[in-house]
Amino acid sequence: ISVYNGSALVYSSNWPVSSTEELNLISGNIVVNDGLKCNATDVTHTIITSSINPSLTGEDVTFIASVYGADDFPGGSVQFFIKGVPVGAPVPLEVVQGVATAPFVYRCCETGSYEVTASYISNNGYKPSEGSLTQMVKGISLALSSTKNPSLVGDEVTFIAKLSGTSSAGNVTFTVDGSALTPVPVNNEEASVSMSDLSVGSHSISAVYKSTSDPAVETSPVSLTQIINN
Repeated sequence: ISVYNGSALVYSSNWPVSSTEELNLISGNIVVNDGLKCNATDVTHTIITSSINPSLTGEDVTFIASVYGADDFPGGSVQFFIKGVPVGAPVPLEVVQGVATAPFVYRCCETGSYEVTASYISNNGYKPSEGSLTQMVKGISLALSSTKNPSLVGDEVTFIAKLSGTSSAGNVTFTVDGSALTPVPVNNEEASVSMSDLSVGSHSISAVYKSTSDPAVETSPVSLTQIINN
């Protein structure tokens, strides 16, 4: 039997591992309930999982490498690679709920796919092993519109910011001629503000979204020019 997570092989019966427990899908990764047990005393098997996949640009993702051995827990550390490039220092393994694990937090700032690899480095005689997965990162965007442009002085104009790419809770801050207004909560992927006191002339209106669950997730500002006529 061979089990794949997307394009990454996570288990194959021709490796010296065995388990009688059922396979589960956890956070987009296929793993064995009680972990894999290696038949050879010095062989290891490394599995990597993601806390959220796909994720958003600017969002922190926690990758956890689990290293399985025979009788004793594999000692040592795990070096993480993003797109084949090592990132950070090797993370020491710690035994958590009976499994030797190493966590690593990474923030993907661009959309696309990221090949994430965990490479086990032994310090107690076990052989090295690697596990990998593909992390998908989605972008979020904000569009700003006006219900009436140009408008007449005294008319009520509503500025609408529409969010796409995420349904996460957050706020939109509108700025009028450089002055920020009170943040408006996003509801059904939209936030709006109405005004009727804009003076005659042109006014710069901008908006930016920021997540309340992860402050690192936000959009670039979008803007428009509102024209007020007599």
